[in-house]
Amino acid sequence: MKKAFKIIGAVVAFVAVILFIGGDKLVQRLFVSMQPQAQWNTAEGEVLRDLSYGEGYRNTYDLYLPANAKPKALMLFIHGGSWRSGKKEDMAWAAERYVGEGYITASINYTRMHSDSMTYNSGYDYPCIQSMMTEIDASIKAIKSKCQELGFNVKQMAVGGYSAGAHLAMLYSSLYAQSSPIPIKFQISWVGPSDFSLFFPESAHAKAMDESSAVERDRILEQMNQFVYGVSDDKLDSQQPTADEINALKCVISPVDNVDAKTPPAVLVYGGEDRLVDAAHGKKMSEVLNANGVHNQLIIFPHSGHGLDSDPDYTVQVQQTILEFCDKYF
Repeated sequence: MKKAFKIIGAVVAFVAVILFIGGDKLVQRLFVSMQPQAQWNTAEGEVLRDLSYGEGYRNTYDLYLPANAKPKALMLFIHGGSWRSGKKEDMAWAAERYVGEGYITASINYTRMHSDSMTYNSGYDYPCIQSMMTEIDASIKAIKSKCQELGFNVKQMAVGGYSAGAHLAMLYSSLYAQSSPIPIKFQISWVGPSDFSLFFPESAHAKAMDESSAVERDRILEQMNQFVYGVSDDKLDSQQPTADEINALKCVISPVDNVDAKTPPAVLVYGGEDRLVDAAHGKKMSEVLNANGVHNQLIIFPHSGHGLDSDPDYTVQVQQTILEFCDKYF
């Protein structure tokens, strides 16, 4: 399994190139700037910044504690940035918004692909999807312990994120649904990739392997290898991976391929004009959740791209829906 995660970049090359070169960091700033902000002040609570959940220099989190309330749940937020940029402060707007509703909230950093190096014994030499899963799990353990230290017995949580962070939130919610240190009651995806087959379809693989398209084949294989190097500092074991090998790897990191009846309910938010993460990701996730009998609410902003910035009425709808999920599942 570790080897599979170390070479998993082979199937996310296309999306990483598009998201990183296409401006995922820029649209994340746009996304944050247009969100309705809670008017945060110290009377509403306090923020404990840069707490540690591990030995890595990126193993830090901010913990938001509501004032004059007995919080009954944690809401954890994961930043985006193509898995290789971004920071916990990018999700401060969400942490502030929902601590204002009386919940404990937190936003975390994680060791990013290509940007960071492992500075601790994690079992992984280089940042990869699986190392991010283990860091999220470690952060939840640390937050639970910190809350207990502060006198809060947190027994339930929601986890959400934006773009790459939403992908991590969805994948964690499925893979760790039964083992999370704090039980996950629901998940939130703002424009998160859910199905890597949509980024690297079998037709693209067939084209890459077609001897009559040697230039295209070399280009795609080089893209794959470049991203694998960014994930694991290694090259593909095979210069001609089979379609079955690629499909198996796609399934490992695609939330849609890890859903079952025990996957937590979901709020799924996507842009109808998104050219980075198509709304098809939200539709596919909703379909798979429905097929497994898991409650979900899909909200597509009809005129918005990846920044979800052109449909203010839908922004309000998302906030209302999340609060409805809080009332229903907490």
